Amino acid sequence: MPFAQHSDRELFDEAMKDRPSIGWGKVTMHGYRAVYIKDQGVRGRVPYNSEDPNQKGLRVNIAIDFVITPIDATKPVFSILGVWNWASDFQDVIKPSMQNLAAKIAAIRGIEADSPNFVLLADGNELWYRYEWVKVVNKKTGLPYRVICFRDVYPNEAVCKEAAKKEGAIAAEALNTALPFPSEPTAADLDVQRDALKAFLEPYWKQANRDQKVFAEMLTKPPFNGLFTLGSDEVKSVMTPF
Repeated sequence: MPFAQHSDRELFDEAMKDRPSIGWGKVTMHGYRAVYIKDQGVRGRVPYNSEDPNQKGLRVNIAIDFVITPIDATKPVFSILGVWNWASDFQDVIKPSMQNLAAKIAAIRGIEADSPNFVLLADGNELWYRYEWVKVVNKKTGLPYRVICFRDVYPNEAVCKEAAKKEGAIAAEALNTALPFPSEPTAADLDVQRDALKAFLEPYWKQANRDQKVFAEMLTKPPFNGLFTLGSDEVKSVMTPF
């Protein structure tokens, strides 16, 4: 994707600004078996080939590539390549953040989260996410760096854009100005949000083990944020489907 043309003054101004800590976009994942060979492949990650004599005896791991296409078309696509499945980046940040979204991903795909046919990363591939760059500390060097963490997931680009607009992200990035407070949602806005979220009610009801007290608490937190209560018609139909 080509970059828009900017003057030196604009580029220098941008260079001095901190990278946004949150973003929204489509996430494409690709997994493959790989071995580590210094100065080869992507940071030493080389696709495993059982017929290559140079790879004989090397430890075989799973590497995952993440490609993020931001919803803001003025932003370039970026990649996080060769993430080892055993590395702390994946085990401590990426993996648990995806596990927290398992119920929503399963609902989007129309499958039970506890089904043996549900594969979290496979079913979460090519969906739209809200992601955040979180600071972690390198255990060997003690130096801080940032790792991507997935905070929410959406069934399509339109719902993802709507969520981003609620936080002023698209307008703020496009206009390069801070929007201190999002506008109050209208009744129509809330109906759109409820319609997008109602598919998630059943998997969360099951996650609560059909305990109404636990479920009521879940409804006050993301992704629902109080849009539903135990008295909502959509909730009642989930708790008592017949």
